[in-house]
Amino acid sequence: MVGGIVAVMAATTTTLVGHPVTDTVTGCRAAVADVRDAPLWALGAQETRDALADLVALEAQLTELKGRLIVHGREVAIEAESGARTPGHRTLLRSPPHDRARSADP
Repeated sequence: MVGGIVAVMAATTTTLVGHPVTDTVTGCRAAVADVRDAPLWALGAQETRDALADLVALEAQLTELKGRLIVHGREVAIEAESGARTPGHRTLLRSPPHDRARSADP
């Protein structure tokens, strides 16, 4: 899975449409969506360990980026445009209902 994300991110950096951060986030979401239902039965023990380690590292990177974006959102007052109380609440107002349900999954 992470290999797919890396490939999407590499392709995204050469075909930027918007800001590099938004393009990369969009590319990562698309790559993860592409493997959402991929069967895992063919993954061996080492591949599974490697994928889990890469996924933990990716989660840390995403958490750091999310924190930076929330701070920036406060600086540019994104909640003022949407009526949200906080930048995090703003994302819920913007997201389609099916995205909100998925983000609540454990």
